Amino acid sequence: RIYRDVRVCQIYEGTSDIQKILIGRALS
Repeated sequence: RIYRDVRVCQIYEGTSDIQKILIGRALS
């Protein structure tokens, strides 16, 4: 369970980073 939770957190952080980049491009 712990390993699965960590994996989900990593994926969530990755998607949020991508969203930040996309939002930054849209604003600039």
